[in-house]
Amino acid sequence: MCRVFRVNRSTYYKWLHRSPSVRELENSSVRTAILVFYHSLLLTLTVFTIPSDLIHTITVFLLV
Repeated sequence: MCRVFRVNRSTYYKWLHRSPSVRELENSSVRTAILVFYHSLLLTLTVFTIPSDLIHTITVFLLV
């Protein structure tokens, strides 16, 4: 696989065993908040209801 993508094996293994960055952790938190919010409304969200309610939900989720 490394040969196909022209990546050194050492670089691949370094990437494979890295710890998640701050941005990845934030993205994961936001993704979780969106999924919790989405499922709490029984999958009835529309594009128009997400922005107004989601900002509050994400803020509360990240502060906890």
